[in-house]
Amino acid sequence: MKDVINEAMKQDFGSSMVQGRVMFGISFLALGLYSILNAKSFASWAPSFVPDMLAPLLVVLVGCIFTGAGFGIAVNKAVSRSATAIALVWLAMAIFSNVMSSYFDVREFFVAMAMIGAALMIKSHAEVPETVVTARPVPETPEAPQHMNEQM
Repeated sequence: MKDVINEAMKQDFGSSMVQGRVMFGISFLALGLYSILNAKSFASWAPSFVPDMLAPLLVVLVGCIFTGAGFGIAVNKAVSRSATAIALVWLAMAIFSNVMSSYFDVREFFVAMAMIGAALMIKSHAEVPETVVTARPVPETPEAPQHMNEQM
């Protein structure tokens, strides 16, 4: 674990991409831990078709996924899988809590879509190999043909 943390601290925190990924990961790490610690109160938000005794277990499962995925994203380990897990959980929450229930909250649905989009953006960047961007040389303007210079 110490090696993972030491390697994570070697990231270029001057890059806004790294800053955004780390903030995204830490927020899901905290959200996951908060969900686990408050599973009984969050269980009341479960859709009506989830049995009462399974709702806290479902909250703990989602909390564990968010905690692990958030940690993976924050320390730049298994970022693609972690972002996919977060996107799939948000997709399931959007479908089961809004689309399949009798109560549809437009705001919650679009917040879920935004989180899915953010997770997929992080996933897509993790799948692209690191490249160094270098400035391309400016092409020289071609010289005018000699016969044109003679006419002037």
